[in-house]
Amino acid sequence: MAHPAGKGRQLKRKALLGYAAVTLVVAAAGAGALVLGTRTGQAVSSQAIAAPGAKGNDVSSGGPETLLYRTLNEVSNKRIDSAMSEIAWIKEDYAAALQQADADGKLIMIDVYTEWCGPCKLMDKKTFPEKEVVDKSANFVSLKLDAEKGQGVEVAKKFGVTSFPTMLFVNGKGELVHSVEAYQTPEALVAEMDKALDKV
Repeated sequence: MAHPAGKGRQLKRKALLGYAAVTLVVAAAGAGALVLGTRTGQAVSSQAIAAPGAKGNDVSSGGPETLLYRTLNEVSNKRIDSAMSEIAWIKEDYAAALQQADADGKLIMIDVYTEWCGPCKLMDKKTFPEKEVVDKSANFVSLKLDAEKGQGVEVAKKFGVTSFPTMLFVNGKGELVHSVEAYQTPEALVAEMDKALDKV
């Protein structure tokens, strides 16, 4: 027979989990934990939530604990929206970007530019710093290549880049997945990034 006090605590916990509406999921930098913000203003760390079937969890009825655990699993498989303050560019090293993309299972987003390209500089100033672009960039290995120097010359030739800026989306095997030419607003670039992600 369950102890009345223990049963009461379990019912109270289920009630709280059942009524707390999950409204925000963010990545905790460096900790690898997901944090859930609730309507009550409280926060629950995913590391503190046991898997369904663990001691103390009632999974037979598909209760709130099971739902919350499944939600965490679903969130972990969605595209990343990061809290970075700027795009983490690899600069002028296509080989390193390929290696990282292959290891991480991500696409490379390549900004192919030239020093004399006005629209390229405008994207550096107006597009790349915008939060929605920075956040979306967490789904990619980001690379800047000068089409007239170093590895950029061969990459531009390989993918037929003749106008600038050109954004290339390449997988870890060096295969072109998607590309777009000319200046992109933040909204337009995010849309192109989504198109690239939809192709993999």
